[in-house]
Amino acid sequence: GKGTASFGESCAVSTPPVLESLIRDAAAIEAAAGSAATTPILLPVPMSAVPDSVACLDEAADALRKAVHVTTLLANQAPLLVNSYSQRLLLISHLFTRVLPIPLPRSAAASTR
Repeated sequence: GKGTASFGESCAVSTPPVLESLIRDAAAIEAAAGSAATTPILLPVPMSAVPDSVACLDEAADALRKAVHVTTLLANQAPLLVNSYSQRLLLISHLFTRVLPIPLPRSAAASTR
């Protein structure tokens, strides 16, 4: 009954009235527990992976690949990061205005021949 805990068939222990609130009701605990909230995993974004300058076509292609990787990480973690859109925009603008070389105009290429 109330105040008595049973441990198997042969042993019954009486609980003092002061400690009755400490007896666990497993069914009530499971009903109140609910499901656990999952915490998102925030991956570090390697912004410095994109080089500051390139000298050949292979390095330019590698810089573009790294920029795609970084912008994808920023886009996927947008709800968790502050100013994700701005960071992506600045990275892409930096890539095309500072990192990748500007091709020479046709007139300059014709005069060097």
